Amino acid sequence: MYSNKYIYVKRFYVIIITIISAIIITGCSGYGKLVIESKNEAEVAIEELIKNSDDYDIHYFGRSEKFVSGIIFDPKKDNKKLLPGDMWVKINEQTTISDIIKRIKGSDFPGFSPTLYKIVGPDGVFYGYLFTGWFHIVLKKIDDDTLSVYGLNDPPEYLDIRGAILFDKNLGLAKK
Repeated sequence: MYSNKYIYVKRFYVIIITIISAIIITGCSGYGKLVIESKNEAEVAIEELIKNSDDYDIHYFGRSEKFVSGIIFDPKKDNKKLLPGDMWVKINEQTTISDIIKRIKGSDFPGFSPTLYKIVGPDGVFYGYLFTGWFHIVLKKIDDDTLSVYGLNDPPEYLDIRGAILFDKNLGLAKK
């Protein structure tokens, strides 16, 4: 038979695993996620987003309009709101939006695969679109109608083949 000590240790581990599982399950419930559009739908949707840019609040993430990691489209006519962080810059001009999308599409950095994502909340409700070559972003629920959008990785033009930031005067960065 088992000793009392073994039974108490076993119960202790079961309780700890249960507590950790509960924390993980409830802790992740307040975050949005990205849903991939099919390739054909994405091309049509990108053109529609550019064409109907007046219907969206649009922000890019990057060092400037020439060095961009991603662009978000937040529909103005819904009651949902994307709240971009400090590094996101608001843009309004259709030509600028088109140029940024071309730059993102034109990047050949390994691991940077331009994709149009739908941004959905923890409950699966649509909030907007993200076009980027990166596959991860943090979208935290602020309230029932607002998701906070944190930053992306640096633009690929700033990274070397290993993903480390380049330091080059031509890119506007000091050499280390």
